[in-house]
Amino acid sequence: MSGIGRIANTRMISKPFIVSLACCALAGQTFPAPHLSQWWDGGQVIRLSDGFPQKLELIDPAGRRTRALVAPKYARNFWYSEGAAFAYSMNPHQRNEGILYHAGGLGGWQTTHRVLAFEDSAAPNQLYPLGENRYLGWNGVGFWDGQRGSFFAIFRQGTDGQIRPSHLLDLGFKTPLFIQGPDPRSKRPYRSNPHMGRLFSSLQGGGFEVFPAPDGVILANFWTGLFFFVSSKGSLRRTVNLYGLSESELGSFDTEVAVVDAQPLADGDLLFCARTEEAVRLAPKVYQTQGTLEMYQKGEGDALDRRRNESLKAWPDLRWFRLDAGKGSFQETLPPRGAPSRLKDLQTFQRFRFNLLPDGRAIVLP
Repeated sequence: MSGIGRIANTRMISKPFIVSLACCALAGQTFPAPHLSQWWDGGQVIRLSDGFPQKLELIDPAGRRTRALVAPKYARNFWYSEGAAFAYSMNPHQRNEGILYHAGGLGGWQTTHRVLAFEDSAAPNQLYPLGENRYLGWNGVGFWDGQRGSFFAIFRQGTDGQIRPSHLLDLGFKTPLFIQGPDPRSKRPYRSNPHMGRLFSSLQGGGFEVFPAPDGVILANFWTGLFFFVSSKGSLRRTVNLYGLSESELGSFDTEVAVVDAQPLADGDLLFCARTEEAVRLAPKVYQTQGTLEMYQKGEGDALDRRRNESLKAWPDLRWFRLDAGKGSFQETLPPRGAPSRLKDLQTFQRFRFNLLPDGRAIVLP
């Protein structure tokens, strides 16, 4: 197979559903609520609404919603930059084609570009603008170039306006996520690396968020506390590892979720809150918070949830950080107005997420 091929076929499924599948694979983890993206446009906020159908909402400096634009049908992900909104969807009629939509000033969607894949592959499940006519694409079963694989690939817009795959994005791990060798289930000549099972499962399930940066984007994996800085040219500039987890820890299921949620600030930096390092590293060992879907099916889920609740009582603190989107350095900071510094119980954690208003206040659920 020449060029970048997709590892396997997937059906048209939304990111929340894919994430739910990953949660089954990562049943040893306790998860906060799904992230709701937002962006800045001067002194105003553009945010993604909750519920269905999803909308992009314009929030003025007084905190009022002044405009809303309903998402295109089948849209997978969204972006807002320099006064324009973008939405991406896979073409429901052509598996090897995606559609990129554009809306200037939230005025209405227009189809702007076709996103193509190689003849023997499929289009990305999600697509994010990098700048310089390049895009970051993700596919939940990965891309393969004949020798190596990645969940992420760089796509580039040609002179004809069509967007085509360019190269795989190497996330810089010494231990690869994909390895060559026959997969007995799919009969492919390549498979997942069992030594990277946890990180593989999280990225396979869409367990990442993408945030704007001065040169490209920040690709954040909340479950491990990894922040990948991807340049506008489609290369990895740097990686920030919040608690310095080793590759063996990244591949194991012996740590808890690190980052609870994150949002961009008006100045371009990233604000995020995290569990303490002690909670991330020790909770599974002290309270046996690891579990499987089978445990719930056998009626053992209540006991597991009690242990998880006890671990949150032992380590309830949230740490708030400011990540410099240009330099990649981070420092601890105070929570924004309206945001907590502790989690009181498991239910609170499972419902937790935050958005920022133009005046700096946080809207926190629950």
